[in-house]
Amino acid sequence: MQTQGRGLTDRQIWLMMGGLMMGTFLSTLDVLIVITALPTIVGDLGGRASLSWVITAYLLTSTAAGPVFGKLGDLYGRKRMYQLSIAVFVGGSVLAGVSQGIGQLILARGVQGIGAGGLMALPFAMVADVTPPRQRARFQSVMIINFAVASALGPLVGGLFVDHLSWRWIFFVNIPLGALALSASLILRVPRHRVGKVVIDYLGALLLVGVSACLLLAVTWAEGKRGFSNGSVWELLGVAVVLGLGLVVVEKRAREPILPMRFFRNSRFNAVAVGSILFGLAIQAGWTLMPLFFQVVTGASATLSGVLILPFVAGNTLASIITGRLVSRWSRYKWAPVLGQTVATGGLALYLTLGASSSRLDGAAFMALTGVGIGIGFQIVVVIVQNSVLQNDIGAATAAVGFFRSIGLSFGAAIGLGIYNTRVNANITALVPASVRQRLSQAALQGSPTAVRALPTGVRHSLVAAFAAALHSGLLWTVPAAAVSVAVMVMMPELRLADHADWSLPGTDTLAGEVLSVPEAAGAQPPPVAPSSV
Repeated sequence: MQTQGRGLTDRQIWLMMGGLMMGTFLSTLDVLIVITALPTIVGDLGGRASLSWVITAYLLTSTAAGPVFGKLGDLYGRKRMYQLSIAVFVGGSVLAGVSQGIGQLILARGVQGIGAGGLMALPFAMVADVTPPRQRARFQSVMIINFAVASALGPLVGGLFVDHLSWRWIFFVNIPLGALALSASLILRVPRHRVGKVVIDYLGALLLVGVSACLLLAVTWAEGKRGFSNGSVWELLGVAVVLGLGLVVVEKRAREPILPMRFFRNSRFNAVAVGSILFGLAIQAGWTLMPLFFQVVTGASATLSGVLILPFVAGNTLASIITGRLVSRWSRYKWAPVLGQTVATGGLALYLTLGASSSRLDGAAFMALTGVGIGIGFQIVVVIVQNSVLQNDIGAATAAVGFFRSIGLSFGAAIGLGIYNTRVNANITALVPASVRQRLSQAALQGSPTAVRALPTGVRHSLVAAFAAALHSGLLWTVPAAAVSVAVMVMMPELRLADHADWSLPGTDTLAGEVLSVPEAAGAQPPPVAPSSV
């Protein structure tokens, strides 16, 4: 069967996707392996106060790098940038594996995140290059299987490495996997539009990184240093505002902007951007804190914690595949984010019922429900934006969606873990007598699962209650954030998915933000495009 896009058959597209899935597998696997191993890493290296940065450093740099790689892919070719992303990611993995302190690990995670930004942004744009919008949901939903496999293997492999080898192997395993992904990339045949003189928006990229870093630092410091009463937090927020205003000015004038301002004249793009931030905030906090519930509160091993996350993966996978097929069949998409985010909000609300006496099965069941909601509503927003911009803007638009999503994910991890860490100290002081606290090891106070499990029953119950209450505090704000994202999706206007993927026929005028009819599009001046394969 031949698609209506670039003249490729379904078989050729599936073959190309097989090569792309290796890269997305890398970036997804690494996030989930690290989350499972976090308690052990902190027990080994110390620095519980810096716990959130093991995740947020990765998310921060991937957030800033995504739009940069997306735009460079538009200019230089996505295959070339994809291969560079793999190389950077593997280099960062090596540095993380040999880290001797929490500071070195955080720095290495930042390098990993730069590569991950390309691995997360480029594959979906490359699929969009060769598929028509209506079929895009069907093909891209299968990419979710890849995420699901990585999601399933990540916690399990991470748990096995932690329990039987060393947490360092969660990074060293990326070396052979990266070599395999780089080899698979050689078969890719991705269309490329040629441009004249290449102009890179260096200043825009620098400002984008600056805004992201200042915002995330402000949130992290607010949770760790007396909240927003700390003057440094407000200074960082002020710098972020100034840099943000500078970014707007620069991007309006740039010839090839990293984040084109015309996107924000599109109501669908705006809805997806806001919804992605809010929903990302909520689900990342839940995803990051639940392994702590399983390991610290219920006493599960790292391996068993990985097993308990499998219902989430199963629900996410099945819902994603079914949703992609239904969207392709009906050519309608608005129902998916509305329904999915509503279901996920319900799952997050159930998290709040978990406490020191809750069972592992309760946590696994609630995660499964949340996974179904995320599977229905989270990935389809990429298709929504791709269907709302000019074909020449797909790389930048896809990366922009990833940017806003990563902002939400980064802040979600920082806020959730920040509140957790702040409340743990206060709860331990309130629930554990001072005479007992003085006899506890530093590892137990840091929340090392092994150290907590070794405590006498009475002391363990008091300490576990302190950690459980802190987890509740870290999750409490996620429900209203997710609920507001549902309201944003409800107000989003819908545009029927197109049946063509022709680089000379824009489906949407992003300047006006409204769809062009096919006759109007056919009469429009085509962009200066000369497709080639890279």
